[in-house]
Amino acid sequence: RLMFGRMIGTMRDFFWVVGIITLALGGLGVMNIMLVAVRERTREIGVRKTMGATTGNVQRQFFLEGFILTMLSGSIGFGAALGLCWLVNLLPMPTRFSGMILTPSAGLAAVAALTVVGVITSTYPARRAALLPPGALGAPARRSPARDCEGLARPRICWRPGAARGGPRA
Repeated sequence: RLMFGRMIGTMRDFFWVVGIITLALGGLGVMNIMLVAVRERTREIGVRKTMGATTGNVQRQFFLEGFILTMLSGSIGFGAALGLCWLVNLLPMPTRFSGMILTPSAGLAAVAALTVVGVITSTYPARRAALLPPGALGAPARRSPARDCEGLARPRICWRPGAARGGPRA
C-alpha cells in the first residue's frame, strides 16, 4: 500500500512538470507569433501612431490580441483534456482506480497558470509594438533624383517614374 501511494505521488509530480513545461512552450509559441505580427504590422502601427494613437492604445491592442490567443488555445487544450478524461473513464477500470477525475482545485490551478502565461507572453510583444516610433515606420525610402536618372544620356530630361504631374527633374 505504501509503495502504491509513492508511485501515485511520483506520477502526479511528473504530470505537473509535464503540464508546466507544456504551458511554457505554448506561451513561447504565442509570444513568437505575436512578435511576427508586430514585425509584419509595423506600417499599421506607424500609421496608427501618426494618426494619434497613444503608446497605451497600441500596447493594449497587442496585449489583448496575445492574451485572447493564449486563452483561446488554452481553452481548446483544456476541453480536449476533459474529453480525454471522459473517454478514459468509459473504459473498464481496475478496482483500485477510480478513473481520471478533475477536481475543482486542479481546474482552478490550470486556469490560473494559463492566465499567468497569457499575461507574461503577451506583455513583451505588446510593449515592443508600443515603443515603435510614429511616422516613418515602413515608409519606402526616398530615392535621390540623381539615382532616378542614372544611366540616361540626357539626365536633365528625366521624369520621376509614374508621376504625371511631377514635371521634369533636374
